[in-house]
Amino acid sequence: GESGSGKSTFLLHLCASYLGEDADRIPLFVDLGASPSISETRLDEHGRLPWHILPYLFTSRFADLGIEISVQDVDTLARLTPVVWLVDGLNEIASPEIRFALADAISVCVSRWPRAKFAVTTTEAGLAGRGTPRLFQRVDVDEFRPDDIDFFLDAFSRDQDSSLTGEERKERWEPLATAVRDSAELRDMARSPLRLTAMTLAYLREKRLPDSRADLLRGAFEWLIFNKSPLLRSYVRSGRDLRTIFAELAFQMIAKEEVPLSRVGRAWAADCLRPLDCYQGSVEDFLDAAVAAGGLLIPRGPGDLGMHEAFRDYLAASRIAAKTDHPETGWWSVLAPHLDDPEWHSVVALVPGALLLLGGSERVDLFFNLLGASCLNQRISLRAGRVALGGRILHELGLSGYRLSSAPRWADAVRSVRELFDEPGDVPLNARYGAAVAYGIMGDERLAHPDATWISVPAGEYWMGAQARAAGERNYDADAAPWESPVTKVMIGPLAIRRFPITVTEYRAFIEAAGYRPAGARHWTEAGWRWLSLTRAEGPLDWDVQLSVPNEPVSGVSWHECMAYCSWLTEQGSRGNLCRLPYEREWEYVAKRDITSSQFRWGERMHGGNEAEANWAGAFLRRKTPVGIFPASTTDDGVADLFGNVEEWCLDTWEDGRAPGADAAARATMRVVRGGSCIRFSRLCRPTYRSRILEDHRYLSVGF
Repeated sequence: GESGSGKSTFLLHLCASYLGEDADRIPLFVDLGASPSISETRLDEHGRLPWHILPYLFTSRFADLGIEISVQDVDTLARLTPVVWLVDGLNEIASPEIRFALADAISVCVSRWPRAKFAVTTTEAGLAGRGTPRLFQRVDVDEFRPDDIDFFLDAFSRDQDSSLTGEERKERWEPLATAVRDSAELRDMARSPLRLTAMTLAYLREKRLPDSRADLLRGAFEWLIFNKSPLLRSYVRSGRDLRTIFAELAFQMIAKEEVPLSRVGRAWAADCLRPLDCYQGSVEDFLDAAVAAGGLLIPRGPGDLGMHEAFRDYLAASRIAAKTDHPETGWWSVLAPHLDDPEWHSVVALVPGALLLLGGSERVDLFFNLLGASCLNQRISLRAGRVALGGRILHELGLSGYRLSSAPRWADAVRSVRELFDEPGDVPLNARYGAAVAYGIMGDERLAHPDATWISVPAGEYWMGAQARAAGERNYDADAAPWESPVTKVMIGPLAIRRFPITVTEYRAFIEAAGYRPAGARHWTEAGWRWLSLTRAEGPLDWDVQLSVPNEPVSGVSWHECMAYCSWLTEQGSRGNLCRLPYEREWEYVAKRDITSSQFRWGERMHGGNEAEANWAGAFLRRKTPVGIFPASTTDDGVADLFGNVEEWCLDTWEDGRAPGADAAARATMRVVRGGSCIRFSRLCRPTYRSRILEDHRYLSVGF
């Protein structure tokens, strides 16, 4: 999870749970941020750490408390007794060499202690270039949903004033919750505990809502300094000096060493800050007071201090953005050497927001023009990574209202990644995703002429379905569910199907043509118009958020909305044909035409991570992607995204003979969906797998 997503809190919650009376394991908690630094002298000639480094880190905390326990004691405990190792903050280890070696050493411990369980937390950047350690499974922290946000705000209000009744608390937090629900940019910023905390603190201080992530962190920083730690002002000459000091320390933690630091020695920090002539007393006294006050500086083991990565990165970005616009001596000269360094990306991403706060949109245009120019004559993997970084920044700033006005070099760089859709090569999946998002924001040329995206499919016959009962019989598949049977020979007439799932760009045209208003009522079925009248929907779920990535599949649409779109598309005269949803027999025919003996066209299973052939759960994106960025799953006919990304509505009702235990009333309104999605596992993305959804329900993982 990202910095501030609640990983440490979650491990502490687990630790407390395992200390309960009914727990069956002993928790062994290791906070890597507060543990002793691991010297490179511990690495052997192969760059490996000894397996006992983990028990060593555990016992060192006991030593700080004056309690003696040996590495051998811990080894015996872990071998003979059920324990759970809770290892927090792998990304807190600055040196990638030490970090990866520790991950490998923990994997050795997994084999050494078969009775033990392990949970290790890290940010994405902490494993950049390495991936999930051996014997571990990656699990991502979920983002906050609207009901989580309400729960959080109520708890925050109760913590602020426990004397308030539930109604009084709600009166305080409801305006903020309503603003977040009604705003795509605020929902995006409120998706993690730290961001929502920062938003709440900034709102309490300034009685306004932030318009960018940099603005959000700025407001929280101001609250921490001037509300939570007012005594700090007595150690400096003016309140402005506090911003200068913390920004300088954050910048030095980012830039002074080869890798960004999350913890530093007190003496190291004092040396960095001593040249600033703004203290009332010594710099050491100031640092001691700042650590004692809490909030920004936190103790990190004996003699060390640290700063939460989110605040460190914001403060460093604000310090960089305060430099001039000169490309050789200003802020760009600081950023340019680190564009391809994942550990700098959070800082780089915050600089445009800080530029916007300091000087306006022209400086942000300059940032994108320089970023685009840096892509010239670079290999595709570097271009894609930089365009992905820029796309992420542009997407975030776009949510706050910024629009790029003049950056021709950036436009050239974005167009140059078009080849990724056909041949991604060795470009990492996250970079492919980000580059495709940027390409969509710029204007996806593949969608410029929707009528040209129809794929003609000839007539034919095939055996539909799968069965797991008899290995020697037709269409045997050990993963087949009962409702994939019976296996039936089916004849299919000639048809045409869209190359991609219907995208946000395409669906937007229907909305803008008054598709959800009385003028568009003729496109809705009687049941569909009744549904629309009851729900008062004005578009798909989270439509304002979906608009920010126009080349992704539209999702969060009911079956009724899909039917209305098809009717509208027919009226537009699309090649003179009737447009409708496919019957599931047609969908499966298209999906299986180039599959002979395997579950998928590439083999029996989907692969994970960067090797993923489709956007399924194992790709670890956990979100929709722009259409067509997984060419391995594109059929020989040229139809993309049939497997994963979004599940797709079919025309059919769920047939009685195949329904697994639904009552008659439910069956009448159940519709078939096919293809799996970004949150489905491999078995549920197979071409024969069938699922069902009530026709008036909407899910962000379902499109058409």
